Amino acid sequence: MKKHKMTKMCKALVLGGILLNVANAQDGTGILGLGTTFGHFKTLDSLRLEQDYTAPSLDLKIGAKNSDWRFLLGYSFIKNETISGATAKNTLVTGQIDYLLYDIPINAQQAIQPYIGTTVGYEEYKFGSSIDESGTAYGGQLGAIWDCPDYSIDAAFRYLDTSLDNVNEIYGFSLGFNYKLN
Repeated sequence: MKKHKMTKMCKALVLGGILLNVANAQDGTGILGLGTTFGHFKTLDSLRLEQDYTAPSLDLKIGAKNSDWRFLLGYSFIKNETISGATAKNTLVTGQIDYLLYDIPINAQQAIQPYIGTTVGYEEYKFGSSIDESGTAYGGQLGAIWDCPDYSIDAAFRYLDTSLDNVNEIYGFSLGFNYKLN
């Protein structure tokens, strides 16, 4: 099982490297990011009863950004939650594409950039010893980036639907800090 996760992480890092090269070729910049999401999960427990819970996550991101687009690969370490006497565990790997709508200049070197985007990913969900499943997660986000010369800060609302039998949807607010690599 751990070997399978390591293989996925290696593939994500290779894809991240490709994104960085594309950004450099297109007058863009590479991004390394760290953030948090306060995600609300709608799930079913082992008795098929609907459960709602909110769990924070630590989000690691790598990607690229140019004047019109931002591409990010992310891995979310989601806090385990105890519900109905069992522990719910989630992991989420995502690819995100954001279209930067326009720039609102703050000064000569800073701007606010609203964006709209789409996310596709892979989720693993475990609940106690009775539920262990994985599948796709897909949806979109709406947010804004405070773009500075060496870094950016972004805030967004994201909604994801899943192909899992026991996780209906994930939605919530995220906040991130992104360091520009070049």
